[in-house]
Amino acid sequence: MSHPSPPFLHQLKAYDSQLPFSRPPTPHATPLKIGFYGLGNMGYLMARNLANHQRSDQPPILVYNRTVSKAQSLAEEVGPKKIVVATGPEQIVRECDIIITSLSNDTVIKAVYQEFAAALKSLNSGAPPAAHSAQLVIVMSGEVRAKREVAYLLVPAVGRKVIDLGSNVEQAPKLKIIGNSLILSSIEIIGEAMTLASKSDVGAENVANLIKDLFPCPSWLLYSDKILHDKFDGTNGFHLEGGLKDTTHIRSLAAECNSPMPVIDIAHQHLLTAKATHQAQGANAKHQTLDWSSVVAGSRLAAGLAPFDLHKASPAKVVDYTISSRSDTANIASRDENGEMWCPDCRKVESVVKDMFARSDKRGLVVYVGNKPEWKSEQNTYRRAFGVQNIPSIIIIENGKETLRASEDEILDPEFLQACERMLNA
Repeated sequence: MSHPSPPFLHQLKAYDSQLPFSRPPTPHATPLKIGFYGLGNMGYLMARNLANHQRSDQPPILVYNRTVSKAQSLAEEVGPKKIVVATGPEQIVRECDIIITSLSNDTVIKAVYQEFAAALKSLNSGAPPAAHSAQLVIVMSGEVRAKREVAYLLVPAVGRKVIDLGSNVEQAPKLKIIGNSLILSSIEIIGEAMTLASKSDVGAENVANLIKDLFPCPSWLLYSDKILHDKFDGTNGFHLEGGLKDTTHIRSLAAECNSPMPVIDIAHQHLLTAKATHQAQGANAKHQTLDWSSVVAGSRLAAGLAPFDLHKASPAKVVDYTISSRSDTANIASRDENGEMWCPDCRKVESVVKDMFARSDKRGLVVYVGNKPEWKSEQNTYRRAFGVQNIPSIIIIENGKETLRASEDEILDPEFLQACERMLNA
């Protein structure tokens, strides 16, 4: 009498085609015990998916994290029958047959692996959303039997596919960082395109829509959305420090192989710019840590835009208004196309300039307020002078051949107002 196949068997067979190994020939006398070290943005999701995929006869996964509360939260989420919190890394090494690590930087990796003895290198490639939905691509190199065991453990529980790079354990890490170079290069290109769209009044949102039509792959959709909406919180993605670590490895491998990667060089500079700008913000920073999509800050700053706020950075539509009579002063160009005040202290600025008009009988006075591209060099001059990056406009007042230029801060300064009055009454 035959028994019906489990409803998920056809799914497992479909995943078999994504694995370069046959299934392990015989089951172990006792189920393999799995250990998981490191529960960051990626590790937490991978361990959770792996635990939820465990058979009922398998022992719970032993997890360890330096921040113990993260491990405890995972145990509470999936239950004590699937996750047990280890007392320390020694327990994982002592009790587990397979150990999976998800670690943040080289220093931590070296410290942890000094305690581990392993003959297998297996890495994953993908972003946290891919980890969440078990769609990671697993890259493996090492001894065949070990890879076979781990491949069927991880797919489809954690990932959707395994790429086998042979027995040389160095090959998997190389492909891992080369894969990350593709992702980072894409983010850099998306950021540059959206910055240009913002400066040219095309609108970054239209670039995002174009990406949906022309390049609807997960990473492009994910990072175009992050950049468009300034979703730079590093706790919900791949943090900037991890990006700097990867670019360091990518550039090192490129130099070793005499294979230039100019886009990665630029992205590395922009990541450093984002990091330095974020640190300079201090207590005023919106996020404690940045996602590596904040690499766009480098392009934005170079273009004279605010680094982490596309709404502020987008140039308002500026009206260049020539005053022909006092009755026209109400139309001073300090509002955007929707009639909204758009610059810091705009109401004060508007009031001050209106007052200047009210006290002047002159004609031909022109006031410019905004982010016109031709004012970029002057904007940058004032930014350097004030030591800040968030002055979005320059006030330019012209009367005949005489011109006065000021930042929004300066136009409220009494000395500047006196200079305006002298020019108006000349």
